[in-house]
Amino acid sequence: MQDYDVTIVTLDNGKDYYVLKDITANNKRYCYFSNIENQHDICVRRVEQENNKSYFCYLDSEDEFRQAMKLFTEHQGS
Repeated sequence: MQDYDVTIVTLDNGKDYYVLKDITANNKRYCYFSNIENQHDICVRRVEQENNKSYFCYLDSEDEFRQAMKLFTEHQGS
């Protein structure tokens, strides 16, 4: 059996999520999450840097969500 590094974060809704993928493209960084207790509960956050700290931010629009999901599908398997 193979060991995997797993990162778990607690988002602002108080739920724990696995980090599925972290993608940087077009000067934007996105993190993709899956709820530990409900694999159908997924979410995407943009990562912003401020004072050398990273913060998960909500996406600004439906268009940004579509762009982030397109990046995710393009990076499957990587």
